[in-house]
Amino acid sequence: MYTNILVAFDGSDPARRAFDRAVELARAAKGNITLLYAHDIVQAVPLEIYGLSAPVVRTQELERAKKMLQELAAGVTGVPVDIVVEAGNPPDVIVEQAKARKADLTVIGSRGMRALGRWMLGSVSDRVVHASPNAVLVVH
Repeated sequence: MYTNILVAFDGSDPARRAFDRAVELARAAKGNITLLYAHDIVQAVPLEIYGLSAPVVRTQELERAKKMLQELAAGVTGVPVDIVVEAGNPPDVIVEQAKARKADLTVIGSRGMRALGRWMLGSVSDRVVHASPNAVLVVH
């Protein structure tokens, strides 16, 4: 049974289905959930410093993500839900959090990208599946 479940959440419909599935699993196992939002710094606003570009994480985006996760967690009964919002490359953040929290299972939604899209852009779920130290459930 999986009792320490990490759920990667980005606000998409597949992520919502993944969260719902994780709640079912955690409830059945009397486990807990860590609900993670990984803010992609690649999409953040660049800051020019001495001719160098560095990613900047906007506080308002992190606050918006935190509020979204809090609202989602508030609808859950019978399962403890911790919230984590972290900036970084999403696959790396997800894998790092799975390791740090000693998660038994990582649950993530699939965007349903076709093979060409996955090849060109990469897939967060695909990268997590291959790098994760634990079991990964990809929910379509």
